[in-house]
Parts: sequence; C-alpha cells; structure tokens
Amino acid sequence: WLAYSGLESISQIAPALHPPRERTALRAMILVMGAILLTSPLATALETALLRASQVNPDRFMFELGAVFGPRALQLAIVGTAAALLLGAANTALIGCYHVFLALVRLGFLPHWLSGRSHRFNTPHRAIAISVLAPVAVVVASRAQLGILGHIYTFGLLGAFTLTSVGLDKVKWQERVRGVGFYFGLLTSLLVVSAWAINLVHRGVDSLLGIGATALGCGYAIAVKKGWLGAARTGFVAAEDAEKAATDMGSA
Repeated sequence: WLAYSGLESISQIAPALHPPRERTALRAMILVMGAILLTSPLATALETALLRASQVNPDRFMFELGAVFGPRALQLAIVGTAAALLLGAANTALIGCYHVFLALVRLGFLPHWLSGRSHRFNTPHRAIAISVLAPVAVVVASRAQLGILGHIYTFGLLGAFTLTSVGLDKVKWQERVRGVGFYFGLLTSLLVVSAWAINLVHRGVDSLLGIGATALGCGYAIAVKKGWLGAARTGFVAAEDAEKAATDMGSA
C-alpha cells in the first residue's frame, strides 16, 4: 500500500516534473505490482507458518522472523530497511500533501495565507508545517497505537482510491470511451467501493472518526469557497477559462 501511495503522490506533482518517457508510469506500476506479488505473500506465509503469534509481537513479525532464522545482522538489516522505507514514504506523502494544499488554495477551497512562501528557501513553509503537524497530532491523539492508525489509514486510502477510480470512469463515460478498459475500470471501481463499504461497516468507531474528519474538512473548504472564512478563488478551474484569459491579455 505504501508503494501504491508513493506512485499516487508522485502523480500529484506530475505538473512540476519533466514529461516522462513513453510508458514510464506503466512500467513503474508493473514493477510495483510484481514486487508486491513476489514479496508480500511469501513473507506472510513464512510469518504465519514459522512463527507462533502468541509468542511474538504482532507489530514486528519480520523482525521476529529474522531473529529466529538469521544472525543479528539480518535483524539490523530488517530494521534499517523498514526505517528507510518509512522515511521515503513519509517524504513522498508530505510532498503530495502540500501540493494538494496549494492546488486547493488556487481553486479557492483554502485561504491564501496557506500558500505563503519562505523568504529564505522559497518553499511553502506553512503548507509543509501543517502537512507535518497534522499526522503528528493524530499519532499523539491515538497514543501511537498501530491498530488505530492502520484503520484510519485504510479509511483514507480506500476512500482516495474510490474517488480516483470512479472519477476516471466518469471521465471515460463523458468522453464516450467504451472499450475493454472502460469496463475493466468499472469492475475495479466496484471492487474498491465494496472494500470501502465493508471497511466502513466493520470498523465502526474508526469509520465515524474518518467520516467526521472528512465532513469537517469539506465544511471548512465550502466556507472558504463561499467567502465566509477567506478570499475568493485565484487561478482557473477549466482550461477554457485560462485560454480565454490568455487571449484577452494578448489582445490588450
């Protein structure tokens, strides 16, 4: 899931990147899927077959597996690899998060002060600070209980995948694309929506927390959009508006 989230976050900053080579994104996704299919089922099978869950910490099965069947160096390698992966995932998530904030500012759903840049580094330090402090606040509020954090993460991830998949289906429908890919996308959306719905029912308290946070964020965005809590939108939502403005400026 972290690997998929990394690809999603990279796609969010795609406008700031050079155009990728042909099929780069497809190859990256195939490599991610291959790596997950090769490692995750094998690791899970080894953990469940060779370890007694009652005698080990369920939050560190890989570490315990290395302790049973490898030297101390293997345990250290597992810890180092996990730490590096988490740091990389956190960095990618922060980049994606503050770029989303900046996009919402341009569309008028967040106040302008959030996009302010540092005079020294020319970075959106306010957006970055909120992107860092918000997860820290969640960790502190949950007392770093991995079960609760995992359930919250699942709610957000499945929700994001649902909106993305259904949104792509809507775009294809509007563009009258009716090929095999369209119906495969519908099947994917159905599976993701089903998974999210099951998670909402199965994780009652965590689902209520996620729904409450989402409703609060949407309410704040609507208030800013209406001008109740901030200034109006800057920039353009549609490409046609941007082209018209550019044409008018050129004529002037």
